[in-house]
Amino acid sequence: MKKITINIVLAALCLNFPANSQTARPEKCLRIGDKVPDVTFSYLQNENSKTGKLSDYKEKLLILDFWATWCSPCIAMIPKMEKLQKDFGTKIQFLPVAYQPASVILPHLKKRVKTPDHIDLPEVTDDKVLADLFPHTYLPHYVWIGTDGTVKAITGYEEVTAENINKLLAASDVKLLVKNDEQLLEYDKSKPLFINNNGGSGVAMTYHSLISNYTPGLPAGGTVTRDSIAGTKFSFRNLPLITLFRMAYWDKDYFADNRTVIEVKDTSKLNSGLSGAPYLEWMSAGNVYTYELSLPPALSGKESDFMREDLARYFTQYQTGIEKRKIKCLALVRTSSKDKLKTAGGAQVADFSTEGFTLRNTSIWALIQRLNQIYLRSSKLSLVDATAYTGTIDLSVNANLTSVSAINLALQKYDLRIEERVMDVDMLVIRDRPEKNNLQTY
Repeated sequence: MKKITINIVLAALCLNFPANSQTARPEKCLRIGDKVPDVTFSYLQNENSKTGKLSDYKEKLLILDFWATWCSPCIAMIPKMEKLQKDFGTKIQFLPVAYQPASVILPHLKKRVKTPDHIDLPEVTDDKVLADLFPHTYLPHYVWIGTDGTVKAITGYEEVTAENINKLLAASDVKLLVKNDEQLLEYDKSKPLFINNNGGSGVAMTYHSLISNYTPGLPAGGTVTRDSIAGTKFSFRNLPLITLFRMAYWDKDYFADNRTVIEVKDTSKLNSGLSGAPYLEWMSAGNVYTYELSLPPALSGKESDFMREDLARYFTQYQTGIEKRKIKCLALVRTSSKDKLKTAGGAQVADFSTEGFTLRNTSIWALIQRLNQIYLRSSKLSLVDATAYTGTIDLSVNANLTSVSAINLALQKYDLRIEERVMDVDMLVIRDRPEKNNLQTY
């Protein structure tokens, strides 16, 4: 039996929820205002000693950063924390804490050495102590400890700003937006949603699709599980409607903001553009949905078709479809007819970091997709493949993947270039359905 589970990269879809941690929640934990015991932790990296105590930083505002290498928002926070540490100097101390072992953490951190704002922060790896004091469900997770040894704040990454640091340095009673994820419903993504109270109430089903309104406490996220015996399950939980539409066309292309055309009068029901507490209020007003689909192996490959049909039946006020639109975009082109891309064969590899990537025996689509989803997702222009290259490729690039100019410099040896063009591009179009038409096309 072959089973494959894919955790959807939600950060690339501009959601406001970080990745789930693997930390268990004990019965007792520290909260804001509690005195922090002077615990000792082992596996301290980048310091003279391999063990440490929280009291080692008692003269500073201490900010614990619970993170993991697989958490995209965590990785995005590293350069920001390094800059804040450099700016505030000895007044504060960021202390990253990871449950992962040093053998995983250290190779990842070595890639940061070449970056301009790099600063060596003390790193706690193999953590089993601090996470018990400060249990959490989502990463990244920040605990702010004052010079008096009490917990001043427990926040998400949005609150980690120079302004808030200055506030806590100036006064001890500053209240930041609390990140409280201790009361989430239990949810096991390997089991059917709503069965035996897995994420809420439900009924037993072997083949089903369902749409529900907002369920408080249900962790937001997306999972695709493919099993050669049990079949395929799509599970998208507490997500905005625009995200559901995009996932329904996942088999066609990756449709970010710059590949989506919205032609509706009221866009507030599709997506909020909010974050933090206002986003939670928007969700609570019934603006997010849960969709789950289970199909037997005989219908493998039809999942996106079923999802589009389900959404069309339920959200009859909208029409969705893919249309060619002439837009300004970023096009990956070849600068010569000489083939410098052909693979030498071997195992498929697609390894990416902020400092570069290695592709082996894979398609150009793997590069286009990853750049669009993560590294260039803030760009107003979408990256499209204009190479017409159909074979598998080998590419190895060392460059800042958030900079098109840096990528182009590294791609020169492969006779590739990213340039601005006006092209006919497939766009996801969402529009209001005419009242006289009872059917939705897609």
